[in-house]
Amino acid sequence: MRTRLIGSAPALSLVLTAVSCWVVGIAHTATYRTLITGDEETAIQSVSPLDGVWFAVGILGILGTHELGHWCAARRHGVAVSPPLFIPGPTFAGTFGAFMRLRGRPPTRRCAFDIAAAGPLAGFAALLPVLWAGVALSASAPLEALDTARAIGHPALLQAAVALVHGPIRDGHAIALHPLATAAWIGMLLTALNLFPAGQLDGGHIAHALLSRAWARAAGLTATTAAALLSTESGVWIAWTLVTSVMTFTNWNATPWNEPPAAVDISRRLVAGALAITLALCFTPVPLGPVR
Repeated sequence: MRTRLIGSAPALSLVLTAVSCWVVGIAHTATYRTLITGDEETAIQSVSPLDGVWFAVGILGILGTHELGHWCAARRHGVAVSPPLFIPGPTFAGTFGAFMRLRGRPPTRRCAFDIAAAGPLAGFAALLPVLWAGVALSASAPLEALDTARAIGHPALLQAAVALVHGPIRDGHAIALHPLATAAWIGMLLTALNLFPAGQLDGGHIAHALLSRAWARAAGLTATTAAALLSTESGVWIAWTLVTSVMTFTNWNATPWNEPPAAVDISRRLVAGALAITLALCFTPVPLGPVR
């Protein structure tokens, strides 16, 4: 009986998270239509339950593909891994994310790197079409309307997508993000945060696979310091400083492999470089700001 309950937990978590993302997606739709029409009452009346599907499919597609990347890499290396557990929550994203547990330690640095890197690589690949479609569905709105909305940061990747799809925006206007584009924006934020080289984050696992224990510790402390410094720009970083601190010190005495960092070949180091570029493209120092 206990085994059956454990086995059903991933499916139940996915269903509950899909519901929470769908509800949040309806709210995002109402906000988006209010921005582009300027009429809150009419916008809210125009929203239907199906409108929440855009956001839910986008965010679950990105998160699910990220976890699938980890799962496939672990299975390819013969490392036992649990199914992903999604965490529903009344947040801007409709979820607190997803995670899976390895049931064994990766036997080599290359194996650890492959499992850690596969998630953000797969998630980023899924994010790109969601971003493109979401930006294409987005429309311009007067700056006065956007000034009443919660400010969000615009990472370089989002700016590039808007410029390619919409070209120059006329004076006095800016792009209001469609709920599908909002899902892509959240995907970019989570990708950037997850690539911080601290502890149990994917970036932390990558750092431990590529570097000696001392340098991996230094990378974790650097990530924590950076998050602390960014706390003056946005409250998001206050929470992330705590996360990176806990994860860095939780993984402080991780058992080293019986092989040097040089065992990780150049092709994997090039992938690490690509992930560093991904972090830069998805990063914004002020993810969420106050209502202006």
